[in-house]
Amino acid sequence: MECSSCSMHPARQNAIQSGAKVPPAENKGKNGKTFSHFIVTKNFNNKTLNQIISLWLLRQAIPWNQVEYCYLQAAFHYCEPGATLFKQKWAVL
Repeated sequence: MECSSCSMHPARQNAIQSGAKVPPAENKGKNGKTFSHFIVTKNFNNKTLNQIISLWLLRQAIPWNQVEYCYLQAAFHYCEPGATLFKQKWAVL
């Protein structure tokens, strides 16, 4: 008797029957969603991104002029193409 989530791994059921303690399958969580432990938000908020980045920069003691670093900006554009950093606004920090 195999469940649908175990059909992808035929040896899983045999291992369970022989006494192996295996972690539950991904779809056996609270509500069956893989990412159920992340906070769900409706829309991307550019202001929140800038607040998080400014706190990170303060904690790391990195000056804002290093935000111009091309790889760092590429990472932001990968996360959210419309994201812009408020470099001049936060420069007083």
